[in-house]
Amino acid sequence: MDNIEEAKENEEMGETRYSRGHQWVERRPDGSLRVGITPDGLGRVGDLVFVDLLDSGETLAAGEAYGELESVRTVWDVYSPVSGRVKRVNLPLLRHPEEIKAAPYKAWLLELEAADAEEFSRELMDRDAYESFIRENKPE
Repeated sequence: MDNIEEAKENEEMGETRYSRGHQWVERRPDGSLRVGITPDGLGRVGDLVFVDLLDSGETLAAGEAYGELESVRTVWDVYSPVSGRVKRVNLPLLRHPEEIKAAPYKAWLLELEAADAEEFSRELMDRDAYESFIRENKPE
């Protein structure tokens, strides 16, 4: 399944936006934000073998590292697409990183309490803008 179709399925989750770092951010009904990796981002990393994430309770600024994804090819630092406090970490993914690739829009990494509610709409791309971004930035 291609990224566009998976993104369309994702829209059923809630309002979802995308970062230039190939992360999706879903606004939940309670206002919290779930953060995960898009299929395009996963394609750049390869098969994951290890995930390391910050603990709940940590406060992040947009652009601050919150963990690492390790594949057989590389280690990829992941940076928070928005500012906030980490409410929850998806702990099962730490033991089963392969679940991220199996279901990228269900395998969220962090759930954040947003520091700035407007940052979600102001700093992140909607689906159409993200699709344009990945077309323009395809690796050679």
